[in-house]
Amino acid sequence: MAKNIYVKFRSKYQYSLILILGFLGLCVLIIFNSHIHNKQRLELASILEIHQINSNKLFLYGKLAEYARKRTELTGAIIYSEDVFKQDELNQELESYAGKFSHLRTKLLDLPLSKKETLVLNQINSLVPIVLPSQREAVELSMDGDFEHRKQAQAMLYQIVYPGQGKIIEVFFKLSQIAIEDTQGMGTKYTSMNNQMNDTSRNILFWVLFIACLIALIVILKIQSIHTRLQNTVLRLKASENESISAQRMLETVLNAIPVRVFWKNIDLDYLGCNLPFAKDAGKQKPSDLIGLNDFDMSWKNEAEQYRKDDKIVIDKGKPLINYEERQTNSEGKEFWLQTSKIPLKDNNNKTIGILGVYEDITERKQIEINLKESEKAACATKLEAERASKAKSEFLSSMSHELRTPLNAILGFSQLLRMNQDNNLTKMQLENVDEISNAGTHLLYLVNEILDLSKIESGHMELFLETVSLKDVITKSLPLIIPLADKRGITIRVFKEDIEFDTQSLEQTDVIFEADFTRMKQVVINLLSNAVKYNKENGEIFIVCNFTENNRFKLAFTDTGIGLSDEQQENLFQPFARFNDDNKNIEGTGIGLVITKQLVEMMGGVIGLESKLGEGSTFWIEFSQNDISTDNNVSS
Repeated sequence: MAKNIYVKFRSKYQYSLILILGFLGLCVLIIFNSHIHNKQRLELASILEIHQINSNKLFLYGKLAEYARKRTELTGAIIYSEDVFKQDELNQELESYAGKFSHLRTKLLDLPLSKKETLVLNQINSLVPIVLPSQREAVELSMDGDFEHRKQAQAMLYQIVYPGQGKIIEVFFKLSQIAIEDTQGMGTKYTSMNNQMNDTSRNILFWVLFIACLIALIVILKIQSIHTRLQNTVLRLKASENESISAQRMLETVLNAIPVRVFWKNIDLDYLGCNLPFAKDAGKQKPSDLIGLNDFDMSWKNEAEQYRKDDKIVIDKGKPLINYEERQTNSEGKEFWLQTSKIPLKDNNNKTIGILGVYEDITERKQIEINLKESEKAACATKLEAERASKAKSEFLSSMSHELRTPLNAILGFSQLLRMNQDNNLTKMQLENVDEISNAGTHLLYLVNEILDLSKIESGHMELFLETVSLKDVITKSLPLIIPLADKRGITIRVFKEDIEFDTQSLEQTDVIFEADFTRMKQVVINLLSNAVKYNKENGEIFIVCNFTENNRFKLAFTDTGIGLSDEQQENLFQPFARFNDDNKNIEGTGIGLVITKQLVEMMGGVIGLESKLGEGSTFWIEFSQNDISTDNNVSS
């Protein structure tokens, strides 16, 4: 009886027992594999950490050696340099490298070091207290300017600094070699452990696959009958059919929701379907109402011939028509503009069986384009009218300036005759009145001349006579006209070329040769200098600085110590009749001098610019190329 029970149990549950045992064996193998892998990963992580530390050491050794070499070079350069400014610059760089060296040395000491590395590093610790103080002392001796001290610094350089730094660099190279050897050893160990881990993984993988295959075989033997499998197949087919219906409904929902019209036709150009917006445009309630109809049956029958012509082109050529514009009349008789695209529909044999089309309503955009074109035409007309008005203004100013200049010359001439007072029959008050007439007439004549220059520039009648010009001559001819104005306010004018100052009476060494109109160039310099005087403070200074820039160009800057300009004033500075500071009503000026100056500089091939800060003064600069302008005698602009 017991034997029968055993046989029944074995026949009924043997596959289950095999499955359970196989599953337990698979779990044991997986757990064992995970344990082995974790252990090996920890060991590999430790090796990688040591490798990373050695890499950091190697990097620090290289950098420290480089910084030591750089400090040695800078020390030698400072000691043998005779330029004080250069010595100071090199000393700052030396101090920078000293800080970097100290920082990296501190980082190195924070890393774990082997006994061998510690012994080697102690050699540096014994050298640094000797070499670095000697290095600093040599630099200080060479920078105090004393010849004997310089010789002493040179002796220290060769006796202490060079040998000591050389030993330090040699020690760092030795430490680098130690780190390389340690890294190579770790690499070999890492490779060995990685190979061992791969071998273990392959063995375990074999047994896992074996047990998995055994389990799979048992599962295959326990598969249900063919009837059950057929039933499952039928269920899947029904599910697939339901999914297809859902997908079709989803597609209809998407087509009806998108903001474009979609339609498709057969080879005879009859409608096979569309989305709901297209059906609404055609005056139908639902898309199915269009099936079997053609364009002649729609509200746009007047455009049907053109639509079908485009359809035939797509079908015959087998190529799409993309984003072209066309008209359409809706069911209410209203006209619209459409942007349409049509592509051929093909079967599995690549044969065209119809077309698919989409379009969107662009009537509003089309109307905007029409309005834009009309606006552009109106803007062009306005621009032409403004140009005519500007030309008429310039011609009027030019004519008016000539008409004013003739009587002004007469007034100035007679005032000069009266001022001579050859018969001595004028009283002091009368002479003062004559001076007032002369000053007012001169100022008015200056204003008329500036207006005339501005009108010439705006009307394109200004002529330039370009020639080889000496910057020294321009400044020399301009300063006598400005110095008396500056002296009245106690303002000092200083001239610099690069960083060297020159006396205003001897500017031979400041000369720069370039191409310009001498008279107009002098006008530019006088205008900028007079502004620097007018808008300067009492007992202030004016700096004329000439510097050379890239591409064989030079920059001439005029800096004052005056009231300066705000950002808003700088934006409008080069506009006609703009003043530097409207708060100061006592400063003479017309507000067009800078406009003329800017135009003249640019006509001569130069550039003008401004740098200013309110309350601290302003710098106006002009920049020209040396010998890069044509040397023709007369150039009209």
